[in-house]
Amino acid sequence: MRKGASAPQYPSSIQTRASRLDRPSWWWGAAFLLAFFVSRLVGITAFPPFLDEAVHVRYAQAGFQYSPFVYASEGRLFALWWYMLFQPHLAASLWLIRVTTLLAVLPGFSACMAIGRVAAGRWGFALAGLFYLFSTYHLFFDRLGLADPMAASAISVALYLGYRVARTARAWDAVLLGIVLFISINIKVSVLPYAIIPLVAGLTLNGRERSWRGKLRWTVVALATEGILVGGFALLMRLLHHDLFSLIGVHNQTSGFNLADKWSHVVDTVNLFAAYVGPIGFALLLLSVLALIIRRRFYLVICLAVPLVVLWLNRTQYSRFFIPASTILLLCGAVTLADFLRSRGKLLQGLGLGAVLAYGLALWLPFARTALYNPVELPVAPADRLEYIRSDAGGFGLAEAQSALQNYGAREVIGLLSNCANLEFMMRNAMHVTCPQLSPGGSNVSALEQLLATSRRPGVYVVLEDNPYVPKTAPGQVLTIIQRPDGGPHLSIVNLAP
Repeated sequence: MRKGASAPQYPSSIQTRASRLDRPSWWWGAAFLLAFFVSRLVGITAFPPFLDEAVHVRYAQAGFQYSPFVYASEGRLFALWWYMLFQPHLAASLWLIRVTTLLAVLPGFSACMAIGRVAAGRWGFALAGLFYLFSTYHLFFDRLGLADPMAASAISVALYLGYRVARTARAWDAVLLGIVLFISINIKVSVLPYAIIPLVAGLTLNGRERSWRGKLRWTVVALATEGILVGGFALLMRLLHHDLFSLIGVHNQTSGFNLADKWSHVVDTVNLFAAYVGPIGFALLLLSVLALIIRRRFYLVICLAVPLVVLWLNRTQYSRFFIPASTILLLCGAVTLADFLRSRGKLLQGLGLGAVLAYGLALWLPFARTALYNPVELPVAPADRLEYIRSDAGGFGLAEAQSALQNYGAREVIGLLSNCANLEFMMRNAMHVTCPQLSPGGSNVSALEQLLATSRRPGVYVVLEDNPYVPKTAPGQVLTIIQRPDGGPHLSIVNLAP
């Protein structure tokens, strides 16, 4: 085409067909959403309740009964408000709090498919949905009543809005991006490193507005919206004597920078991701990141790398903090593979789709089946097995304790175990459970011994955990000893009747 010549104009019918070829129909999205929801909903209560799930219920109950800001300093205020809407403390239902979480995850799953479509057309849409659907890492956390998967969902929406504002260059889309980031940070403060999304979008994405002045304008609008909302709300909470960011200091108390510790955090994260997608899958995902870098498509890469570095610098390394990073890593793989397949013949496209389905199902089906029928053997990462299955914060053994106490006809129970909140939650409509305050340092062991001595009467039982910050024994008759997986702290059911 000679200089100055206009681009050829095609008939509207041809343009419409071309658009449809690269844009999935709405019912594809509905089918993916339904498959995702059902895959997470079936057997959602099979895994025993984790300690923090009951903590969320207690916080939401206090917020409903006293003040919506009572636990603002816990760094998950909007998640507690979301739970308050459903009042799980009244239903005493683990199913309710987990389904409430799952409902908040649905927008994030939709946003991932939308990102795939914007970045790589219909193939990107389909592969992003499949990658997320078959992710065993997400399957595990999407089914727990925690703030982290909800915050990760909001970050996925923010990532999509970063693409959207670059395409439209409208101030309203920039404002919406800032609002979503404000919401995500207040769902769980651990996603604060993703506050850079507007800046990364402005630096790396070219849409309708290609001039630096125009991109700077909507970047400033998004960052200003986010900053004003976060800063203003933090100031309001400070006036009410709450610190929205107190947990950042709590989880980063350290004597100094230790390079060996930080490198171990990197290694732990690599092991975490590889444990869920497999060594081959993880290697391919890393290659997809490299491919995006070579092709100078930096948006997802930077949104993955910078927050990861910030998280690695933290002292606390809970695996649930990395849900957004895992999502972005999957998106990198989906976009790269979609770009490769969309320019190939139908045979190669069919083979590529078949490989994704085969690999995904080979990982997902055994994991999902074990989660449903034998959760104690769930093949989660070693760090997650230690935290959610073996440790005293896990819920294994609680159902057995509940059954034993009901068989013994207990009227009152004293729970001397770390996860007593979930035991009380499970038995709220059956009997009264008291959960005394436990000190991790063991400073109140004497007070607990005194409580047991003064509670010796018929119908009173104690659930005693084998840990160093409760009494080693209880007066009365030991009726049952419940073993925990992997040699975790066992539970003793003791009859306190004199």
